Amino acid sequence: YHAYTLEYTTDPEKESWTSLRYRRILDVVRRKRPDLARLPLVLSEAGVDRGGNSHEDGWVSRGSAADFERWLQRLKAAELICLDTETTSLDPMQARLVGLSFAVQPFEAAYLPLDHRYAGAPPQLPMATVLARLKPILEDAGRPKLGQNLKYDWHVLMNHGIELAGIAHDTLLQSYVLEAHERHDMDTLAERHLHAQTIKYEDICGKGA
Repeated sequence: YHAYTLEYTTDPEKESWTSLRYRRILDVVRRKRPDLARLPLVLSEAGVDRGGNSHEDGWVSRGSAADFERWLQRLKAAELICLDTETTSLDPMQARLVGLSFAVQPFEAAYLPLDHRYAGAPPQLPMATVLARLKPILEDAGRPKLGQNLKYDWHVLMNHGIELAGIAHDTLLQSYVLEAHERHDMDTLAERHLHAQTIKYEDICGKGA
C-alpha cells in the first residue's frame, strides 16, 4: 500500500533529512544499482487509503518562526487536534520533551523539533517560547484532542508545566474497548485499520542503537 519515488536533489538539507528517514530503503537501492550509489538521492513516499485513493506523504518538519506561526493559526482554527510528543524516555516521569507533532486534517502533519542535540540537527525555536505559545491551546478543554496513549503525553507535558486538557479520543483506549483480544500499539493499529506500515525506530537508527 506504499510506494516510494526516487529523486535527485541538489539541496543538502533535503538530502540529509530524507536520507536519514529512509536510510534502509536507500541502502537497498544503492546495493542493487551501484551506478546510483554516489548520487545525492532522496525518497518521497505515497500511500493508499482504505478507499484506494493515493496520497503523497504529508509530513513536514517545521523549525522556522514563520512555519510555527502558520501552524499555530491552524491549531487555533482546528475542530480536532491530533498530537504526539517525542521524548528522551519511555518513563513519563523521567521523560523530557524533544519535539511535538501535530495534525489537523488527514494526510498532512507537522513535526516541531524543540531539543534535538546532534550534528546537523534541524533549526529549532526556543522551547520556552514555543511552549508558552502552545500552552493556551493545549490547556483549553474546549479544543478537542486526539492521540495514542495520551496519558503518557499528559505526564510529559506536565513535566514542562502544561496540563493537557480536552482529550476527546485516545486510540489506545478505544482499541482496548472495541478489540480487547487484539494488540493496541500504534504500529499494529495502523497496519490493521489503515493497511499502512509505520516508520519504526529501527528503520532510522538500526538495531542495537
